[in-house]
Amino acid sequence: MTSKTRAVLITGAGSGIGRELALKLNARGEYVIIAGRGKEKLLETKDLLINKDYSEIQLLDLRKFSEIKSVVNSINERFFISTLINNAGTTVFKTVDNTSESEVEEIIATNLSGAILLTKAVLPRMKERKEGRIINILSVAANTVFTKSGIYSASKAGLLAFANVLREEVREFNISVSNVLPGATATPIWGKESPDKFSQLMMKPEELAEVILNSTVNTTSAVVEELVVRPITGDIK
Repeated sequence: MTSKTRAVLITGAGSGIGRELALKLNARGEYVIIAGRGKEKLLETKDLLINKDYSEIQLLDLRKFSEIKSVVNSINERFFISTLINNAGTTVFKTVDNTSESEVEEIIATNLSGAILLTKAVLPRMKERKEGRIINILSVAANTVFTKSGIYSASKAGLLAFANVLREEVREFNISVSNVLPGATATPIWGKESPDKFSQLMMKPEELAEVILNSTVNTTSAVVEELVVRPITGDIK
Protein backbone atom coordinates (compact mmCIF):
# COMPACT_ATOMS: atom_id res chain seq x y z
CA MET A 1 0.00 0.00 0.00
CA THR A 2 1.09 3.58 -0.63
CA SER A 3 -0.12 6.93 0.63
CA LYS A 4 -1.98 7.25 -2.67
CA THR A 5 -4.15 4.24 -1.90
CA ARG A 6 -7.61 5.41 -0.93
CA ALA A 7 -9.20 4.22 2.27
CA VAL A 8 -12.44 4.75 4.15
CA LEU A 9 -12.12 5.43 7.87
CA ILE A 10 -15.18 4.45 9.89
CA THR A 11 -15.47 5.14 13.61
CA GLY A 12 -17.66 3.03 15.86
CA ALA A 13 -17.29 0.17 13.38
CA GLY A 14 -17.34 -2.59 15.95
CA SER A 15 -21.12 -2.95 15.83
CA GLY A 16 -24.39 -1.53 14.56
CA ILE A 17 -24.49 0.97 11.71
CA GLY A 18 -20.70 1.32 11.56
CA ARG A 19 -20.24 -2.41 11.16
CA GLU A 20 -22.83 -2.59 8.38
CA LEU A 21 -21.25 0.34 6.55
CA ALA A 22 -17.87 -1.39 6.73
CA LEU A 23 -19.29 -4.65 5.39
CA LYS A 24 -21.04 -2.99 2.48
CA LEU A 25 -18.16 -0.70 1.54
CA ASN A 26 -15.71 -3.60 1.65
CA ALA A 27 -18.04 -5.62 -0.57
CA ARG A 28 -17.99 -2.71 -3.03
CA GLY A 29 -14.21 -2.91 -3.23
CA GLU A 30 -13.26 -0.16 -0.77
CA TYR A 31 -10.33 -0.52 1.61
CA VAL A 32 -11.93 -0.02 5.02
CA ILE A 33 -10.25 1.02 8.24
CA ILE A 34 -12.45 -0.27 11.03
CA ALA A 35 -11.93 2.01 14.02
CA GLY A 36 -13.18 1.89 17.57
CA ARG A 37 -12.27 1.35 21.22
CA GLY A 38 -12.83 -2.40 21.57
CA LYS A 39 -10.43 -4.69 19.72
CA GLU A 40 -12.65 -7.75 20.12
CA LYS A 41 -15.64 -6.09 18.45
CA LEU A 42 -13.47 -4.72 15.65
CA LEU A 43 -12.08 -8.18 14.98
CA GLU A 44 -15.64 -9.53 14.84
CA THR A 45 -16.43 -6.96 12.15
CA LYS A 46 -13.29 -7.78 10.19
CA ASP A 47 -14.10 -11.48 10.34
CA LEU A 48 -17.43 -10.76 8.60
CA LEU A 49 -15.86 -8.90 5.67
CA ILE A 50 -15.91 -10.42 2.21
CA ASN A 51 -12.38 -9.20 1.45
CA LYS A 52 -10.59 -9.33 4.79
CA ASP A 53 -7.20 -8.57 3.23
CA TYR A 54 -8.55 -5.24 1.99
CA SER A 55 -9.15 -3.92 5.49
CA GLU A 56 -7.57 -3.30 8.85
CA ILE A 57 -8.64 -2.55 12.39
CA GLN A 58 -7.54 0.58 14.21
CA LEU A 59 -7.91 1.12 17.92
CA LEU A 60 -9.10 4.69 18.38
CA ASP A 61 -10.49 6.35 21.48
CA LEU A 62 -12.11 9.64 20.45
CA ARG A 63 -11.96 10.84 24.05
CA LYS A 64 -8.16 11.02 23.78
CA PHE A 65 -7.33 13.91 21.49
CA SER A 66 -3.60 13.15 21.29
CA GLU A 67 -4.47 9.64 20.10
CA ILE A 68 -6.61 11.02 17.27
CA LYS A 69 -3.72 12.95 15.77
CA SER A 70 -1.31 10.04 16.20
CA VAL A 71 -3.68 7.56 14.55
CA VAL A 72 -4.42 9.83 11.58
CA ASN A 73 -0.73 10.57 11.05
CA SER A 74 -0.02 6.85 11.03
CA ILE A 75 -2.77 6.15 8.51
CA ASN A 76 -1.65 9.04 6.29
CA GLU A 77 1.76 7.44 5.89
CA ARG A 78 0.15 4.59 3.98
CA PHE A 79 -3.21 5.83 2.70
CA PHE A 80 -5.23 8.78 1.59
CA ILE A 81 -8.36 8.89 3.75
CA SER A 82 -10.75 9.73 0.93
CA THR A 83 -13.86 9.17 3.05
CA LEU A 84 -14.36 9.75 6.76
CA ILE A 85 -17.49 8.38 8.38
CA ASN A 86 -18.06 9.85 11.84
CA ASN A 87 -20.30 7.16 13.24
CA ALA A 88 -19.13 6.53 16.82
CA GLY A 89 -21.71 7.44 19.42
CA THR A 90 -22.73 6.80 22.99
CA THR A 91 -25.49 7.91 25.34
CA VAL A 92 -27.36 7.27 28.57
CA PHE A 93 -31.14 7.43 28.77
CA LYS A 94 -31.47 9.74 31.74
CA THR A 95 -33.04 13.10 32.48
CA VAL A 96 -30.58 15.99 32.48
CA ASP A 97 -30.56 16.34 36.28
CA ASN A 98 -29.84 12.64 36.68
CA THR A 99 -26.94 12.61 34.21
CA SER A 100 -23.59 12.68 36.00
CA GLU A 101 -20.71 14.98 35.08
CA SER A 102 -18.67 12.00 33.91
CA GLU A 103 -21.53 10.84 31.68
CA VAL A 104 -21.83 14.33 30.19
CA GLU A 105 -18.10 14.38 29.46
CA GLU A 106 -18.22 10.89 27.93
CA ILE A 107 -21.08 11.73 25.58
CA ILE A 108 -19.74 15.11 24.46
CA ALA A 109 -16.18 13.83 24.01
CA THR A 110 -17.26 10.82 21.95
CA ASN A 111 -20.11 12.25 19.92
CA LEU A 112 -19.00 15.84 19.41
CA SER A 113 -15.47 16.87 20.39
CA GLY A 114 -13.87 13.68 19.14
CA ALA A 115 -15.69 13.81 15.81
CA ILE A 116 -14.71 17.46 15.32
CA LEU A 117 -11.04 16.84 16.07
CA LEU A 118 -10.92 13.72 13.90
CA THR A 119 -12.44 15.70 11.04
CA LYS A 120 -9.86 18.46 11.54
CA ALA A 121 -7.12 15.86 11.45
CA VAL A 122 -8.13 14.41 8.06
CA LEU A 123 -8.95 17.74 6.39
CA PRO A 124 -5.43 18.92 5.46
CA ARG A 125 -4.79 15.94 3.17
CA MET A 126 -8.25 16.23 1.61
CA LYS A 127 -7.72 19.93 0.93
CA GLU A 128 -4.27 19.26 -0.50
CA ARG A 129 -5.68 16.70 -2.93
CA LYS A 130 -8.86 18.70 -3.52
CA GLU A 131 -11.10 15.74 -2.94
CA GLY A 132 -12.80 14.00 -0.07
CA ARG A 133 -16.04 12.97 1.53
CA ILE A 134 -17.16 13.39 5.15
CA ILE A 135 -20.29 11.58 6.31
CA ASN A 136 -21.64 12.26 9.78
CA ILE A 137 -24.05 9.74 11.27
CA LEU A 138 -26.14 11.91 13.56
CA SER A 139 -29.69 11.32 14.82
CA VAL A 140 -33.16 12.78 14.49
CA ALA A 141 -32.53 13.73 18.13
CA ALA A 142 -30.45 16.61 16.73
CA ASN A 143 -33.64 18.50 15.97
CA THR A 144 -36.44 16.45 17.59
CA VAL A 145 -37.29 16.48 21.30
CA PHE A 146 -36.88 13.18 23.13
CA THR A 147 -36.95 13.12 26.91
CA LYS A 148 -34.03 11.42 28.66
CA SER A 149 -31.77 12.35 25.73
CA GLY A 150 -30.74 15.90 26.59
CA ILE A 151 -26.97 15.49 26.45
CA TYR A 152 -27.11 13.14 23.47
CA SER A 153 -29.33 15.60 21.60
CA ALA A 154 -26.94 18.44 22.41
CA SER A 155 -23.98 16.46 21.07
CA LYS A 156 -25.75 15.59 17.83
CA ALA A 157 -27.14 19.08 17.33
CA GLY A 158 -23.68 20.49 17.90
CA LEU A 159 -22.12 18.20 15.30
CA LEU A 160 -24.91 19.07 12.87
CA ALA A 161 -24.19 22.80 13.24
CA PHE A 162 -20.44 22.22 12.95
CA ALA A 163 -20.84 20.14 9.79
CA ASN A 164 -23.13 22.67 8.13
CA VAL A 165 -20.53 25.40 8.61
CA LEU A 166 -17.70 23.10 7.53
CA ARG A 167 -19.50 22.27 4.30
CA GLU A 168 -19.45 25.89 3.22
CA GLU A 169 -15.78 26.23 4.13
CA VAL A 170 -14.60 23.25 2.08
CA ARG A 171 -16.75 23.45 -1.05
CA GLU A 172 -13.90 25.09 -2.98
CA PHE A 173 -11.73 22.05 -2.23
CA ASN A 174 -14.21 19.59 -3.77
CA ILE A 175 -14.94 18.07 -0.35
CA SER A 176 -18.52 16.99 0.34
CA VAL A 177 -20.11 16.93 3.78
CA SER A 178 -23.24 14.86 4.33
CA ASN A 179 -25.28 14.65 7.53
CA VAL A 180 -27.40 11.55 8.12
CA LEU A 181 -30.15 11.77 10.74
CA PRO A 182 -31.49 8.29 11.44
CA GLY A 183 -34.48 7.49 13.57
CA ALA A 184 -34.63 4.48 15.89
CA THR A 185 -32.30 1.75 14.67
CA ALA A 186 -31.71 -1.62 16.35
CA THR A 187 -28.13 -1.12 17.56
CA PRO A 188 -26.29 -1.75 20.87
CA ILE A 189 -26.65 1.92 21.88
CA TRP A 190 -30.14 1.06 23.14
CA GLY A 191 -28.91 -1.64 25.51
CA LYS A 192 -30.38 -5.13 25.57
CA GLU A 193 -33.96 -4.42 26.58
CA SER A 194 -35.10 -1.80 24.07
CA PRO A 195 -34.29 -3.68 20.82
CA ASP A 196 -36.21 -6.70 22.11
CA LYS A 197 -39.14 -4.57 23.21
CA PHE A 198 -39.29 -2.26 20.19
CA SER A 199 -37.58 -4.32 17.49
CA GLN A 200 -40.60 -4.22 15.19
CA LEU A 201 -40.59 -0.41 15.39
CA MET A 202 -36.89 0.04 14.62
CA MET A 203 -34.93 0.09 11.40
CA LYS A 204 -32.45 -2.67 10.69
CA PRO A 205 -28.87 -1.35 10.62
CA GLU A 206 -28.08 -3.22 7.40
CA GLU A 207 -31.02 -1.58 5.62
CA LEU A 208 -30.08 1.85 6.94
CA ALA A 209 -26.48 1.37 5.82
CA GLU A 210 -27.66 0.59 2.30
CA VAL A 211 -29.76 3.76 2.20
CA ILE A 212 -26.85 5.83 3.49
CA LEU A 213 -24.36 4.54 0.94
CA ASN A 214 -26.74 4.76 -2.00
CA SER A 215 -27.48 8.37 -1.10
CA THR A 216 -24.04 9.69 -0.16
CA VAL A 217 -21.36 7.60 -1.89
CA ASN A 218 -22.73 6.95 -5.36
CA THR A 219 -22.36 10.56 -6.44
CA THR A 220 -19.49 12.64 -7.81
CA SER A 221 -20.89 16.02 -8.84
CA ALA A 222 -23.77 16.14 -6.35
CA VAL A 223 -23.93 16.00 -2.56
CA VAL A 224 -26.78 14.99 -0.29
CA GLU A 225 -26.33 17.59 2.40
CA GLU A 226 -28.88 16.17 4.84
CA LEU A 227 -30.58 12.80 4.86
CA VAL A 228 -33.35 11.98 7.35
CA VAL A 229 -34.28 8.30 7.61
CA ARG A 230 -37.00 7.07 9.96
CA PRO A 231 -38.77 3.78 10.54
CA ILE A 232 -41.99 3.47 8.56
CA THR A 233 -43.88 3.62 11.87
CA GLY A 234 -42.18 6.89 12.86
CA ASP A 235 -40.30 7.88 16.01
CA ILE A 236 -40.41 5.88 19.22
CA LYS A 237 -41.40 8.12 22.13
